[in-house]
Amino acid sequence: MELWILDADIVIDLLELGIFDKLVEKHEIFTSSIVATVEIKYFYKNGVKTSIDFQSEYVKKGKVKIKEATLDEISNIKNSIAFHFRNITQCFPFILFNCNFNCFFSYF
Repeated sequence: MELWILDADIVIDLLELGIFDKLVEKHEIFTSSIVATVEIKYFYKNGVKTSIDFQSEYVKKGKVKIKEATLDEISNIKNSIAFHFRNITQCFPFILFNCNFNCFFSYF
């Protein structure tokens, strides 16, 4: 199963919880080059700041794949999010107050 992780904080949390490697074993993981090469530099393991070269450890070894979106793909995603967001907030208006954009974007 493909698993798309669009936010570095999610990867960092999974690393901190010690379950990222288990996901990598069971799923085909995709992320953006910005997440893989720029945003993931360290995580905390047992309260200790731990450096990580995510590019070398996961991307170069083929454990995580980089996917870059074209302008058309980004536009389609933006339109899709706007459509779903309008529909959800019409049914559940409280979601505007309880969910930030990253949470919403990660959900879809």
